[in-house]
Amino acid sequence: MVDEKTVAVDDVPCSTKETTHCCNKNDICMSNGLCWVQSTGDMVLSRGSCTDINWGGDCVAARPCARANPTSGYPVVNADIANHQFCCGSVVSSSSSDGIKCSGDGPFPVPTGTVIPGVAALASVASTSSPSSSATHPAGNSNDTSSGNDTSSEKPEKSDDQSTKLAIGLGLGLPLGIIAGSALMWGAWERKKSVSARREMDQLKATMSYQYAPVPQMQAAPPVEMGHNEYRVAELPPGGYNK
Repeated sequence: MVDEKTVAVDDVPCSTKETTHCCNKNDICMSNGLCWVQSTGDMVLSRGSCTDINWGGDCVAARPCARANPTSGYPVVNADIANHQFCCGSVVSSSSSDGIKCSGDGPFPVPTGTVIPGVAALASVASTSSPSSSATHPAGNSNDTSSGNDTSSEKPEKSDDQSTKLAIGLGLGLPLGIIAGSALMWGAWERKKSVSARREMDQLKATMSYQYAPVPQMQAAPPVEMGHNEYRVAELPPGGYNK
């Protein structure tokens, strides 16, 4: 039997309500009463703890798994995505004939949830305060919830929130500044290139339009006709010249 005064020392409350579910400080609180486990790297849900021994209020969704592993969290797995049916522990079988069989309690419905910023693993995200009520396991004494109202979680510093905003601003501003500077340099280079090309074209046009002196034309002489005088062609005698 678990000691009724067992306290979840690593859990923090997920809201400022008197009765609220709690998750490990390194996990993410979900609005449906479950915890999103961050150590696995996958979408794994878990039942955390509750400030109420009877698991009322925001803890109702995880109540079916309340008696399993009371000193720590317990996995809550999806057995039927279409109908939002979940099992405690794992799914043994799931068929249309036999239905869903769970290793622990279930199946049971769980509403769709969203992450809760400002608490647990998201303590420094969009929040300047955090819940202050204590977190106890299902076997805890409901009368002890008031005794730990001032020790369960740490309030994030406002400077952390400002640092987060500054980091986001720098992360967005620096790339945009580099892109803008590159665009200006590219535009200046393009303008310089255009001016240089225009200057070369103007010089080429000026060279092509240069007026050279006309080449003098030679006057052709009129044709001269031969005379009508006939000349007799002298022939050598048959014996040639006498020496």
